[in-house]
Amino acid sequence: MDTRRFFRTCVSICFFEITAILSACARPVTEMPNYSSPTSPVTSPIQQPTETPAFYVPATIMPTETLIPFSTTVPVCSNGLTYLYDVTIPDSSVVAPGSTLDKQWQVQNTGTCDWDNHYRLRLVSGVDMGIQEQALYPARAGMKVVLQLTLNAPQEVGSYTNTWQAIAPDGNFFGDVVILIIIVQ
Repeated sequence: MDTRRFFRTCVSICFFEITAILSACARPVTEMPNYSSPTSPVTSPIQQPTETPAFYVPATIMPTETLIPFSTTVPVCSNGLTYLYDVTIPDSSVVAPGSTLDKQWQVQNTGTCDWDNHYRLRLVSGVDMGIQEQALYPARAGMKVVLQLTLNAPQEVGSYTNTWQAIAPDGNFFGDVVILIIIVQ
């Protein structure tokens, strides 16, 4: 259930409960007040109702000072990612030029937000090895997960370092960076 629907439901329930309480607390009208003066034969300009109401609710039952406003703000969660260890391709691993690399990191979602398909893992520095961004593994807050990228090693011999970081749906980077360090020979 989305937050707006939840608050609408709460407001509706509260309205019906207040109505029920007011109906139960109302005192029935057993006798109509006499608007004419006992000493004068002229009646008051106020007309008496022709029907007796089922109940009478004084205006002071619901003073506005006691109403508690509902907050429509959605609780904000926090994002966090903690690097734990390399699952595959340890730092400074030697790889062949153009080889396919299956890089995996064990991380933990240390925030209070659950990662869904709007969370991304983005290359923040280093050489493009075929992927610059991909979906961050879906994970509930507190879960440990393995992030996995399939990359292509550069054709040129040399040492390469790529740094990746998680990015939230609002575009803000968060958490520890994860790093790939390879030596192409």
